[in-house]
Amino acid sequence: MDKEFDYTQIESYVKGELPAQARQSFEAEIAKDEALAQEVQLYQDIAQVAEWQGLFEEAAKEMEQQEHGTSSESAKVIPLAPKKRATPIRRYLSLAASLAVLVIAGIFLWQNLNRAGQDYFAEYYQAYPNDIAPITKGEAVSLTDLAQALQTYERREYAAALRLFEALPTQSDTTRFYRSMIALELEDPATAIQNLAAIRQNTTSTFQQAAAWYLTLAYLKQGDTENAQAILNTITQNERHLFYSRALELQEQLN
Repeated sequence: MDKEFDYTQIESYVKGELPAQARQSFEAEIAKDEALAQEVQLYQDIAQVAEWQGLFEEAAKEMEQQEHGTSSESAKVIPLAPKKRATPIRRYLSLAASLAVLVIAGIFLWQNLNRAGQDYFAEYYQAYPNDIAPITKGEAVSLTDLAQALQTYERREYAAALRLFEALPTQSDTTRFYRSMIALELEDPATAIQNLAAIRQNTTSTFQQAAAWYLTLAYLKQGDTENAQAILNTITQNERHLFYSRALELQEQLN
């Protein structure tokens, strides 16, 4: 599921304002949390571009002052070249500063689109039930390896369930589908997309329609609304699709 980040802490870390102990603790958390590491990297990129912009603007200002003979360092120096030669450099610096602004804007736009997709994922995602070997009350019974993996998934012990699924001697659409559900829970949409896309292409699979719906959500989790909408278009063309109603509602929100 989506995570809430402490952006005050992230900003303090990027600026180097965290105390040593807090910084070490935060870096340990980053090492264990891929989603947090990506968020921190994004803020570091933004900070770097902002720094470049500041340098460009300072250089452009200094060049402007030199052209008008107002620079503190060049006020008593006779220019060695005509002013017109300085103009292209100043224009280049101004262009570079403008480019830096565009890069910052692009980063924020990407971030907003990505968060919008993740918001839709959080709103529409529900863990797929274990309806193959559900947990039952009563006397303990001997479970097959697949049933044990499914029930571990049902108990939301996702890391342990993934190990059990991976240890199964044979893989099928059933195991790949539930491994995809685990991947979404473990913040690994890329793996989920790979598996779900393959299942979706198998028109005889029991999980073909479910794979299409969860593939849509996996794309949204990645911030890829274009691919998500493309799949929604195919789902909403079939009124008998298991996820038709939810797909139609989500499609209306994205449009």
